[in-house]
Amino acid sequence: MFYPQLCRLLRNKISREYPKHIVISSFAAAKNIISYGAAYRQEHVTLYLHSPNQYIRENHDEYVQKFSRWQTKIFGLLVPYLRRWDSKPRLYDTVLANSQYTAELARKHYLLDDITVQYPKLDPKFDHITPSRSTKNYMVYVGRLTSFVREVDKIITLCNTYHIPLIVM
Repeated sequence: MFYPQLCRLLRNKISREYPKHIVISSFAAAKNIISYGAAYRQEHVTLYLHSPNQYIRENHDEYVQKFSRWQTKIFGLLVPYLRRWDSKPRLYDTVLANSQYTAELARKHYLLDDITVQYPKLDPKFDHITPSRSTKNYMVYVGRLTSFVREVDKIITLCNTYHIPLIVM
């Protein structure tokens, strides 16, 4: 419910600046800050999509399982509204996706056809790093460290139980 309001505020703020080119790098809701008005103002809009709103789409059931009873009821009332809002057509001049999977989801949920897959680039300073030849066993976790996503807790417990060194990024 807050995402649509936040996107309206951002859209209004951006509109006052009269930009010629807008680049949106979005994992979910930020793709919605553009309205039809952008095309009329001659703005060039590029969307680089990292992921659709997973909590109202593919991973909906997984998120709901983590909610309490009252949170599930409120979320159940909000999801249809958020899906309609998220699926509204937007006008983009260029649409990029960070993977084939994301491009397919964008075609499915947003009815976007002309999508170019552009994988994220690494900083060139990492080009000359040689992989370690170490034979030590360890685990690496790269992901979100939020109170909502608890998988890292399970990984830490597992590594502690089996005395496996863990690197968390």
